[in-house]
Amino acid sequence: MTSLNYIRLKETLNDAFLQASEGKGAERHANVLPFEEQRILAIARDVGPGFLAGQIEKKAGETCGMLGRGEHVPAYREALSIIVYGAALAIFAREMVASAPDFTEVDDAPTQRWPNGIVREGDRVFTASVIMGALMASGDTRDVGDLARDAAAAAEALERHMGGANG
Repeated sequence: MTSLNYIRLKETLNDAFLQASEGKGAERHANVLPFEEQRILAIARDVGPGFLAGQIEKKAGETCGMLGRGEHVPAYREALSIIVYGAALAIFAREMVASAPDFTEVDDAPTQRWPNGIVREGDRVFTASVIMGALMASGDTRDVGDLARDAAAAAEALERHMGGANG
């Protein structure tokens, strides 16, 4: 039976679920809210998917460091948090599909209306998300709103420097 070939995956996914729903995640972040209403997704909805991608990158680096130091149990727990952030990213993507975003053409660059009503043009939102993720992965501890504003400003400046979307 094919599903038996995936038993380790199922066990690991279950461990990540338990960590988020009953362990560290529930203790530190839940505030008695359903997962999709917690800050992990609220922040992503505000600043874009780069937040979640940056957290995954940061956690992966921490996990590898722990493994390198022989800290196997903490590394396993940290790796589970990567799965939780990945699941949050999948939920975020599912919400984008479910919301059927309205794409229109503006100077050959799509404008997307996200569920929070923010209009993001062309590749600038992707660039800002990547910058935001990089700032968070680097250990920047400023308020998420400040990081988002700085990332958006940097993306806009980069676009101006590169001559705009249409060059």
